[in-house]
Amino acid sequence: MMDKQLQQLESLNRAKNGDSLANIPAIISGFSKKGINPNEIIPRENVFTYNAWKALNLEKHGYPTWWEYCVSEWGTKWDVGHQSEHDDIAEINGGQFFVSFDSAWSPPTNAYEKLKNMGYVIEAFYAETGCDFCGKWDDGTDYCYRISKGDIPDDIVECMGLELQE
Repeated sequence: MMDKQLQQLESLNRAKNGDSLANIPAIISGFSKKGINPNEIIPRENVFTYNAWKALNLEKHGYPTWWEYCVSEWGTKWDVGHQSEHDDIAEINGGQFFVSFDSAWSPPTNAYEKLKNMGYVIEAFYAETGCDFCGKWDDGTDYCYRISKGDIPDDIVECMGLELQE
């Protein structure tokens, strides 16, 4: 186990099983000043140090932080969900599912892999014009292109509404 994980587990153990109650008044006072009802502040149950929370998350969810979970499970830090006015709500048509959404950095290829492993056939188009790439994830194969180089297949250009320089 890595040193950080050991430190986090040690922090969680001290938080859950420690004998000292000396900092509890300071904890309740600090959270109360932030508008949290003192009756909802339960040290060692819902109030931990950051390292203890990471160990608790690792124990409960398999990852110490939301970021590590997202990047590992989805391949990007945002989930597939309605996040902007550009997202389209899903449409089902003849056994096919259509959806449009924003993601951070890259398409959520790990999520596509999970869906593929569940028996779905995935064809997903993506474009990140600010980072100069676009592509198509087609049932397990990722076709990625530099926008500035051109020579991008027509289905990607059309689907993503790209305007290429001649």
